[in-house]
Amino acid sequence: VGLVQGLGSLISPFYIYLLKAIGIKQTFLIGIFICFLSLLTSSYVPNEHYLFITYSIPFSIGSSIIFVLGSLVTGLYYPPNSKWHIT
Repeated sequence: VGLVQGLGSLISPFYIYLLKAIGIKQTFLIGIFICFLSLLTSSYVPNEHYLFITYSIPFSIGSSIIFVLGSLVTGLYYPPNSKWHIT
């Protein structure tokens, strides 16, 4: 959890740039694909020391893309002038 949140906060400006460049759905799909790929590759490692490379770093990037963009989409879905907007 610490690596996921730390890495997400460090490179979240890149996610926002990617969101503006290719769109919300495509950026979410990239995050989902990175998470899927890290889970798939980590199941085939011969030694548990490789899990840091195949699971921790890619999964933290993919899940932080999903978390950051999920927060942004919630803010876009409920604009500030809506009666359901929580401040």
